[in-house]
Amino acid sequence: MMEDGEVLGSNEYVLRLVHCTQIRPDGSLSRGAFTPTQHDTDGLSVYRELSQGGVTPEQLKFGARNPSNEYVVVRISVRDLEECFGLRVVTKEDADGLSGHCVIPEFNYASYSDKAQKKNRWTNVQEGLCKLAKRIDFTAFGENQS
Repeated sequence: MMEDGEVLGSNEYVLRLVHCTQIRPDGSLSRGAFTPTQHDTDGLSVYRELSQGGVTPEQLKFGARNPSNEYVVVRISVRDLEECFGLRVVTKEDADGLSGHCVIPEFNYASYSDKAQKKNRWTNVQEGLCKLAKRIDFTAFGENQS
């Protein structure tokens, strides 16, 4: 079990569950894929990949609260988060019980809701994350990606 507040290493990867409404017709992600909600008071939620004590993409997708066909899973390098945006990823126990839950503490609902920060920083971060995130291919599980 992970300790809350542990900072993930730059050699690690995190996963994020993205609702299908955040996928553009060309297959790219929209900024909404990386928008903190009012529940993200301590940071944007991501999950540590299994190799470091977290979850597999399959566990994350099929453990979603809604039907799994409504989601895609994307993978992001912690190194990219650090080097491109100055963001950390820290462990934070999840009430839903999935292992490996983490947050990006600097990117929380309050900071995102601040109009000046949103205009000056978070829009660029969101656009960058859309470009860096890699979708996990679930066709091996008999599921269409679209």
